[in-house]
Amino acid sequence: MLLSIVNDVLDYSGLENGKMELVEVNYNPKNMFRDLVKMVMVRMQEKKLQFIVDIDETLPQILKGDEKRIKQVLLNILINAVKYTNSGSVTLSAWGKRNDDGKLVLRIAVADTGIGIKQEDLENLYDSFKRVDNVRNVKVEGSGLGLAITKQLVDLMGGEIKVDSIYMKGSEFTVIIEQDIIDEIPIGSYDYMATEGTDEGKKYRQSFEAPEAKILIVDDNDSSLLVVTKLLKATKLQIDVAKSGEECLEKTLEKAYNIVILDNMLPDINGRKLLKKLRVQENGLCKNTPAILFSASITDHNKQDYMELGFDGCLGKPVDSLELEAEILKLLPQDLVEYRLDYKSVLTDDSIARMRRRKIKKIAVTSDCVCDLPQDLLEQYDIKLMYLYIETDRGAFQDTREMAVDNIAGFLTDKSSRLKPISAQVEDFEQFYADVLTEAVDIIHISTAEHVGVTYSRAVEAARGFAHVHVIDSGAISGGQGIMVLYAAKLAQEGLSVNEIKAELLKIKGRIETSFLLPSVNIFYKSGFTDRISAQMCNILNAHPVVRMTQSQMKMLGVRFGEIEAARRHFIHFRLRNKRRIAPGILIITHVCLSVKEQKELIKEVNRNMKFEKIIVQKACVTDACCAGVGTIGVSYLVNVK
Repeated sequence: MLLSIVNDVLDYSGLENGKMELVEVNYNPKNMFRDLVKMVMVRMQEKKLQFIVDIDETLPQILKGDEKRIKQVLLNILINAVKYTNSGSVTLSAWGKRNDDGKLVLRIAVADTGIGIKQEDLENLYDSFKRVDNVRNVKVEGSGLGLAITKQLVDLMGGEIKVDSIYMKGSEFTVIIEQDIIDEIPIGSYDYMATEGTDEGKKYRQSFEAPEAKILIVDDNDSSLLVVTKLLKATKLQIDVAKSGEECLEKTLEKAYNIVILDNMLPDINGRKLLKKLRVQENGLCKNTPAILFSASITDHNKQDYMELGFDGCLGKPVDSLELEAEILKLLPQDLVEYRLDYKSVLTDDSIARMRRRKIKKIAVTSDCVCDLPQDLLEQYDIKLMYLYIETDRGAFQDTREMAVDNIAGFLTDKSSRLKPISAQVEDFEQFYADVLTEAVDIIHISTAEHVGVTYSRAVEAARGFAHVHVIDSGAISGGQGIMVLYAAKLAQEGLSVNEIKAELLKIKGRIETSFLLPSVNIFYKSGFTDRISAQMCNILNAHPVVRMTQSQMKMLGVRFGEIEAARRHFIHFRLRNKRRIAPGILIITHVCLSVKEQKELIKEVNRNMKFEKIIVQKACVTDACCAGVGTIGVSYLVNVK
């Protein structure tokens, strides 16, 4: 423990003084993750925690970066996860995506089911010599420097570290760094939890076949020659062997090989000197043949030195079958390769399921159930909805999950019944965000207008505990909110970043118009939007209020008189009268318990006044129905930019 603290202080001192430099080398991510698993496995077992390792098997086989510092960062996070998790699990995940510069954006996440982090402590998380929630963590050992060093190391590598945490439920740290891709061949499947020395961790299938290709393996160790030749048997290569430098030079006078593999420590000569002789051998047939060094002393740090000496590749002992094949395939003339493995075809059902569960979705767009979008569009854009509660005489029920608008018409018309919408609690939003973040890197949550209840403020409060959740005030409800949600989802599918999407949403927010025609003024009166005398006059005159969302607030524009069917026609005609002002893209009509015939009449009336590219007719959710009443209709659209 004392040694660990001293090392932390030394690292911190070096970082603070700007004396720490990165040492970038070529490394195999599979080996790096395998080493990390071994380092923390004992700690996991001591606390009886489940250790879940989910590494994307399509990650490139060789990357370039500061492997030592990446390990240090991940080890700090993993050890922290074990420290603060008393039961449950710790999950190590890694996946990546190529960016426009051809580099791999590597994402590594460590999630735990520990005590989590209070929202007010998140801003102090990376402070030096400071541990959050000291009352609960009084028995936890450490210097308080682990995350401070981790943050600075990630910054030094030009990366980013994010944290999502729910107090008392767990945390997830995500490290994002760019790495150069040296060898694109995938690392393949591997059981990182397999016992050392067993073959359970590796699932083999040859990556290529080249029956016309000829290679020479030079090694004085019979066991080593046996292993390599058996590992390459399925590739159908023509393999010759030599046990000394002298025998090698004899064979290269007789046959032209496509690749030679030279052991570094032969009885009569070392591999480096043998390579020099091959390059100048009189009448030699392999003067320009690619050469691979084979040695037990190969490390990520000295590979470059050997490459500068003239070797075209390096392989360490004990040899790994995937690395062996990858190195050979990289150097073979491609016209000799008759078969190349399609790595997608060897993904097992389990691995495909893991990849689907993994955060392969970059940005998830979510909203409240009051956005009133049809199910087919929610599925098309993979939009998740947050419920609200409906309070009744029999208890509270979740809107869209436990209560549907088709079942409440009787309640809405029965004056003795009590139906009251209530916003979800902060804890509900936190759980919702946590669930969505198991599938996505970032969330853009399009919330109900800020001034319509407390839903927006609670969504924002819950988001403070997450680095990846961005709450947007739609300034609307119902179809108007739905338009913004669809727009955001479309931009996310097109690959725009979070900041780009937020900027675009800000542009269209002021262009959304949503208006409603209510069957009576009663609900509007109960909500305090009009006085008793005005409400009585509207009922006597059979007047139907017209309401519009403006600047995030509801405003009564006027009334429509007469039968409700005629009032609806007049309402649509009036709202669509200025065709040049309205964008012809999408129109959303929401309604509360209208018949199919009434819905068709609304579409006909719209088409009489204006043509839209798409008209969506959608029943309102229970929450909106409770605030409007049976027979309500709403129209939402975008206006053109002035």
